[in-house]
Amino acid sequence: MRTLATQMRLRRLIRVHTDYVERLAAAPADGELARSARARLLGLSQDVRGAWRADLTGAGGAPGAAVLDRHVERTLRLLESVLAELARPAADRRWLQERFQDSALPLLMFLRGLEEAPAELLAA
Repeated sequence: MRTLATQMRLRRLIRVHTDYVERLAAAPADGELARSARARLLGLSQDVRGAWRADLTGAGGAPGAAVLDRHVERTLRLLESVLAELARPAADRRWLQERFQDSALPLLMFLRGLEEAPAELLAA
């Protein structure tokens, strides 16, 4: 199953998230930066979702696609809930960063695995 477009957008989200976390660590009281980070990162997460939809459509309705879709959507919702918390003044940004990384990196590895998985395995 082709997931390269989703992987590219997810890598971009991870990279931009890391940049914002570093900037927010340097200026923790900057509410405007936190709100901008949240808006930009949530927009990038929507790009990931759109790419996943396109990749899933390109798979042509494989029998196991619904299970894969549920997993990816559940993980994206988790990422978005973490990103939405960035702008809260009392947010523990280190904890949020860990939650983001704990979800985003395994999702990236999962998508890479789908790219390399034989079609027969996905049809099972």
